[in-house]
Amino acid sequence: MRERALGLGGALRIHSAPGKGTWVLVEVPCGTEASEVGGERVQPIRVVIVDDHPVVRHGLRGMLAEAEEVRVVGEASNVEEALEVIAALRPDVVLLDIRMPGTDGLWLLKRLAEREPSAKVIILTNYAEEQFLLEAFRSGAYGYFLKNVSREELVNGLQTVHKGNRMLSPELMDLVLRQFAELGRQQTVERFGLSKT
Repeated sequence: MRERALGLGGALRIHSAPGKGTWVLVEVPCGTEASEVGGERVQPIRVVIVDDHPVVRHGLRGMLAEAEEVRVVGEASNVEEALEVIAALRPDVVLLDIRMPGTDGLWLLKRLAEREPSAKVIILTNYAEEQFLLEAFRSGAYGYFLKNVSREELVNGLQTVHKGNRMLSPELMDLVLRQFAELGRQQTVERFGLSKT
């Protein structure tokens, strides 16, 4: 049943709790129609959401449902599930949280670069720290957004990354430009043997 749901671009989830029973959720898309953009038929960008918080996955799915140019084809709540879903669905773009219980998103990012190189990854996180940002791009991320991103910015980011370009949350641009300026300063000091003061 799981393979059939995945083959249709959906997902199957089984949850059980002692004394509360078991429930099975099967999600399959209603259709795979292409949308029309600028008078031309375009296939929607196929997206998988990987986040350990159900409310975040649900919110992103709802937010992106309004965008004709994007279709959420699957989701995962942990790294192991993500590897399975991404291998089965072959999405264009993966929205990936960094921090999850157990193995983190940066580890998954490195594995995806090896196993699923056609899937472009956008990190979607609460962490604006330089260490995460730099590690994400070193590990193959195409984009890095904070979770306060608007729908328009996220859809624009998905389109940009889908075309093979890099994307960054506007509020993180200052951090990157400061790093770039510091790197340039260090190279100038080294190249001309100047003092660092």
